[in-house]
Amino acid sequence: MYLNETFFSIEECIDFVNENNYEIINIIPIQYELIRLDYNNYKKTECTRFELIYKE
Repeated sequence: MYLNETFFSIEECIDFVNENNYEIINIIPIQYELIRLDYNNYKKTECTRFELIYKE
């Protein structure tokens, strides 16, 4: 069975897995900051949340 947690950086995901001897299945970027360029135009910036899928 796969489990999931949300973190603010990939480094936090990796630290969590290493500290607990889990196996990484996937790391998925799930939230980006948006910058408004003009009325209907947005630019995506760096990812601010990652979902870690792992196996115990």
